[in-house]
Amino acid sequence: MKSNVNDRWRAVMLAALMSCAAGWAVASRSVELVDTGRMQLVALDQSVPMTAADVRRAIILGGQVRRWQAIGDQPGVVTLEIDNDRHRLAVDVAYDAQGFEIKYKSSTNLNFSDSGGRPTIHPTAVRWIGELATAIRKTALTPRSAQP
Repeated sequence: MKSNVNDRWRAVMLAALMSCAAGWAVASRSVELVDTGRMQLVALDQSVPMTAADVRRAIILGGQVRRWQAIGDQPGVVTLEIDNDRHRLAVDVAYDAQGFEIKYKSSTNLNFSDSGGRPTIHPTAVRWIGELATAIRKTALTPRSAQP
């Protein structure tokens, strides 16, 4: 009888340990989601200033380079989404003639959590947002004649 109690105790302790380990593994795959902040854009040719339409075009084309699709388009804001079958991330990209700002909108299967005003998300989402920002900046700096 005593070994049966010990076996149960070991099983309970093992289950508790595995539960903690699983929780830690999920938590370790989340990082703080920090807004990119406003990114200024400067035209290569200073004699031809950028317009809001130029920035909008750079957002859409830069997004396409990184497999983002425009799913919404309002004056001053383009909503982009990336979906790789298991994970989905949507962002709003606010823009004007001087620059843009990327803001988190929603996600699926990316461990998003917002507790206490400090949102966290899977590091992949942070990487995707960073790659999007870089692609937009590169596209905006590409001479308009070289853009499709």
